[in-house]
Amino acid sequence: MDILQIVRILENIDKSIFTTQDFRKILDIKNSNTLYKTIEKLNKRGILTKIAKGVYFNSTKVPNEFEIANVLQKPSYVSLESALNFYGILIQTPYQIISVTPGRSKEVVVEEKEFIFCHLSSEYFWGYKKVDNFLIAEVEKAVIDTLYFKSKGRGTIDLGECDLSLINIRKLKRYASMIKWPAFQKLFREVFL
Repeated sequence: MDILQIVRILENIDKSIFTTQDFRKILDIKNSNTLYKTIEKLNKRGILTKIAKGVYFNSTKVPNEFEIANVLQKPSYVSLESALNFYGILIQTPYQIISVTPGRSKEVVVEEKEFIFCHLSSEYFWGYKKVDNFLIAEVEKAVIDTLYFKSKGRGTIDLGECDLSLINIRKLKRYASMIKWPAFQKLFREVFL
């Protein structure tokens, strides 16, 4: 199969991020060596851009940065300043894409964009939804996550500078009641009661 045929196949797929295994199925390549050489050739020609080991995106269908974040660390969902900005609560646009994960904290740079993954205990890894092709905190959970990290001394955002009118206060209080960390509860009362 030549490069032009592969480009046409990729253009007709409603997906922009691919794993090596996706390519194996899409291009019906059985031989691993042939598969890796094909991917390498596509990458060198700028048809594919490497995101991480074994993960690429179609350069003509650049994915949303939030989609890339979800692929870089699984499981994860976009939250904190990035989610608050997405919902229009935080006016400032953060330079980094910030997500939470029950995995290890880490930072990754892809195409000069910084992706930050903050460790969040698995007992608090809830309150997110799928929007388009990425997972993002619900607006109330993004506020809860922000307060939680701030109560642990790891947050810098001032919620007083945010437009909180879009938040369902009843849902926010219900979510807050699920966080047992005493410093969080104290901070939540200071901000919302």
